[in-house]
Amino acid sequence: LAAEYAKKAEGDTLKGKKGFDPVDLLFGGGYDLGKGNYLNIDNPFISIRYNTVDGWNGEYSLRYYKRFENKNRLEITPLFRYAVSRDKGFGKVSTGYTYGQGLNQGKISLSAGSYYSQFNAQEAITPLVNTISSLVAEKNFIKVYDRDFLEVNWKQSISTKWKVTAAVEYSSRTETQNTTNQVWFPVDGRNFTSNRPENIELASTAFNQSDAFKVNLSTTWLPFAYAYKRNDRYYRVDKQPTFTLRYEKAIAGVADATMDYDRLSLEAKYGLTLGILGTLNLRTEGGTFLTNERMDFMDYAHFMGNQTIFTRFDQLRGYAIAPYHQYSTNEEYLSTYANLELRRFVFSQFPTLRLAGLTESINVNHLITPSVDNYTEVSYSLSNIF
Repeated sequence: LAAEYAKKAEGDTLKGKKGFDPVDLLFGGGYDLGKGNYLNIDNPFISIRYNTVDGWNGEYSLRYYKRFENKNRLEITPLFRYAVSRDKGFGKVSTGYTYGQGLNQGKISLSAGSYYSQFNAQEAITPLVNTISSLVAEKNFIKVYDRDFLEVNWKQSISTKWKVTAAVEYSSRTETQNTTNQVWFPVDGRNFTSNRPENIELASTAFNQSDAFKVNLSTTWLPFAYAYKRNDRYYRVDKQPTFTLRYEKAIAGVADATMDYDRLSLEAKYGLTLGILGTLNLRTEGGTFLTNERMDFMDYAHFMGNQTIFTRFDQLRGYAIAPYHQYSTNEEYLSTYANLELRRFVFSQFPTLRLAGLTESINVNHLITPSVDNYTEVSYSLSNIF
């Protein structure tokens, strides 16, 4: 099943109809163009969102796929975005070429355009969740800026146990401000906050238009991963632990780039079966800025916070109730996430509920930075209720 999901994500199971239907321009559709060529029109209505910088906004995108006889794949995705409140259009194009088979597969991608970005590029809050919180609760958590960029990425599987990635990016960043205060259910005494994030290390996160030239390198080691062959196809089993070393360098003086810093981090993931007790999953990342001569707030180390009632399916991906931007840092840090999935606890001790798939977990998250002294979360969660 995992292999089939991977094939679908990589374009191996693309399907589409032959004839053109004008309705697809509005609601999306897929086309088999023959000879390994496919075209997909994404439904623009499911992309409609709201935030206080752009107001209502939506995207229109196409995806073209080409599958070659040697099973290499080419993907081209142009995207147009329009922000109503700013009366401004954005656009970007992403191109990816996947090559190689089995355990030595690699991908080269190129993307460029004018788009928007959250200060935390991992997008701790999704645009959909922010739409709900803004319109219903008058809480505009998402903070964004405009970004003109050109980026080249390369990732390669070296062997069963090693993967490497490299990326080069040039971007021009521009600060944005709120342009609308539309809300469906106003709350007495509450107002939308500024588009400038609040942070305990900075008096202000405001910035002038700035350029950055960045180089990112990473390598992942899976010491116990292995591969097997079935029906002339290799499959890799990525057994934990997993170790990922990352290095990011911002170089001043390339064109108009002024950002200048070095960041080094190491991430480890591990899963341990505890017999009848359950399963313990851990993820920890430690990092430091070797230099931080010049940085804007989006260049800081950010953590996946959460200030809404919605939780993540992946408990190891972020914090349950930490603020989105307050604890971001440009110094050393250590973040740790632990999830103990219990076989039998409060509800899962009942056979009917346990056989139905219900699981219970105890989660402990921890963060240390020079400005954050042992921030700790302890929580209990139920999964697979429905």
